[in-house]
Amino acid sequence: MKHRMRSNCIIDRSITEPIVNWVNANDEMLSRYQNESHDGVVYWKAKLEQKIPLFEELGFPYDNLFQLEKEIKKLYDLPDANYETIMGIMLIFAPGVKMSENFNGYKCTPHKDPNTNSDNDVHTRFNIMISAPLDGGNPIIENTIIEVNENEPWICVAGLHLHSTMKMQGPKSRIVVSFGYWYSKEFLESRGWVDMYKNLEI
Repeated sequence: MKHRMRSNCIIDRSITEPIVNWVNANDEMLSRYQNESHDGVVYWKAKLEQKIPLFEELGFPYDNLFQLEKEIKKLYDLPDANYETIMGIMLIFAPGVKMSENFNGYKCTPHKDPNTNSDNDVHTRFNIMISAPLDGGNPIIENTIIEVNENEPWICVAGLHLHSTMKMQGPKSRIVVSFGYWYSKEFLESRGWVDMYKNLEI
């Protein structure tokens, strides 16, 4: 059996475009995020499942965010699960590289995310790049480049699989929404997501 990393399904732009527009207009509301897992300029906001009053005042499209989550859970037929407790729903923004700016394009460096919930629960993420750079920015999971389209979800079993991204290039920003949950290893194995790289169809 082959198991797909990428969904081969494009989420309707009417759901994601309000989020893209809000981020591009309010990027100062996101926090600069630099550690050993990030090379280049990147901003983020975590735990968006908990509504932030200032974001609400500024018109953040929470309805679109939760509709996007609903579409992804339906796409992957996901049972209810607790949010991953450190990052939950994340919004990740890497600005495009402009000729006048003196920094290189962003890339995420190889790492695994912590499994902090229990011995059996695995940090699992369902990601979607709602604004794709002109070049680069695609995920790399266990040394496999996953060529995703803009608005196409993909799976990252972040607590088990080494993951990173290709370096982004060009003036267009990279914006990713990442939905993080705790799923048991038994559940992930039943879906073929733990050993998907042994019989991988991307």
